[in-house]
Amino acid sequence: MRLARGFCLAAGLLCCAPACAQLPGFLRRPPPVKCDWSRGALDPTAALVGKQEFIFDTREPVQIWMVRAGNRIILSGTGMGADARARVDVTAKIAETSDTFSGVCKNRRIGESSQVGMLHAHAPLGSTDVLWRIEVRTGATGARKARRPLVLTVWDVSTVREARKSGIPLHGMLCLGDIPEMELERPATHQFGGRIRLEVNAAQSTFPLSSEQQAAVSNSVLNSVALWVRACIACRLEHLIVVLVDGQVYTRASANAWLAGVMANPASGSAAEQAKALEKALQPVQMLMAGDRKDTPTGKELEQYEPLSEAGRTFLCGLETSPASQRTVDAFRRAACGVAMSGGELSKIRVRFRDGPTACGDDTNVIACRPDLELTEYNARDYRYVVPGTSQADIGAGDLEVDLQHVIAHEMGHWIGLNHIDRGQSLMSSSMENSRCIDMQTVDSLYAQGAGTGVEKFPQAFTMKRRRGRR
Repeated sequence: MRLARGFCLAAGLLCCAPACAQLPGFLRRPPPVKCDWSRGALDPTAALVGKQEFIFDTREPVQIWMVRAGNRIILSGTGMGADARARVDVTAKIAETSDTFSGVCKNRRIGESSQVGMLHAHAPLGSTDVLWRIEVRTGATGARKARRPLVLTVWDVSTVREARKSGIPLHGMLCLGDIPEMELERPATHQFGGRIRLEVNAAQSTFPLSSEQQAAVSNSVLNSVALWVRACIACRLEHLIVVLVDGQVYTRASANAWLAGVMANPASGSAAEQAKALEKALQPVQMLMAGDRKDTPTGKELEQYEPLSEAGRTFLCGLETSPASQRTVDAFRRAACGVAMSGGELSKIRVRFRDGPTACGDDTNVIACRPDLELTEYNARDYRYVVPGTSQADIGAGDLEVDLQHVIAHEMGHWIGLNHIDRGQSLMSSSMENSRCIDMQTVDSLYAQGAGTGVEKFPQAFTMKRRRGRR
């Protein structure tokens, strides 16, 4: 694949272009992006993508909005008062990939007070299905917060548009790009790599949650597990194959599909053949030489979790398995049934939303706190944790909005054993100002843990730090 990239870049021939367009993101070199202002009327063929409100705060927080559209969009902002200001950074990558984001618009003023019209962003990434990351910095010049929020509107003005895909774009939290580690063989020595069952207690203590909010927390937890499993280097095949959230059992989608097939036809193949089938089902999501060392290593995909039916769990618990000859099936059975678990295979997390101070203190800049190895606390007094697409699931009473998925994924990184990583754009940055995604520095830190769980320094606060100066 590296030869293919070198050939395409060196040859510069027209016949090479179609082949290069089909290569993975880390083998493509897209043409320059464009970012321009326009005062003209909106194109009548423009398709509305969505609207989002951004509350002003004297701290000038960074608020991130993920948008899925074509490779040409228009942004327009309204509603700002005279004492308010807003700037945006726009980056983009091909949707549903782990590519890094390419910069499109940097530090552009937007909104009513700027009097500059509409912002046109063009990211010719070789695809009509693009994931846009819009970072908005809002602030007020006076001591008080601006009364009117910024309303940002995005239109799709691409020449070719794909059918709109629903759902939260989790790939926005992955920006790995080229992964040289895929060419190496390294053992998974960190403790996170050996977990096969995770139990999450998301029952609240001081901030009441509705059924919709509880469901949003459960979904964010499962998405976060999927993201960190994706980032784990050389993990065992059955890595976190089962997750329990408040007693509900979930399993990885590939394992669920294998189980459905075995239940439908239990007499098909011997026990050894069924075990091999499960390994094959899990193998496509493995990185490096995990699992069958004779197979060619493949890049991981982002695999989500599905509910494990009671019938499926009962079937699994009734199987007779051999750890020696059916290691993967045996691990699946033990994880689903919670039996014969070793200390290194089971982990627990507690999630708590607080309407008062967390263990990190009464500082209003604290978004979330990690008091110990299991507990994560969320400051629902000063922040509102939002779930895109439904206000019914938003949690908290604060004025400033933060993404629920983003914060839970960060706190889960602490459970894995990672400390704050204030380099690059790591999701594990100590401040929301710089926290973006799971990048290669994050993955390297995960691998570098060795057999330990990181420095056990508590508590650790995820903050919304004040900005220095004006931009």
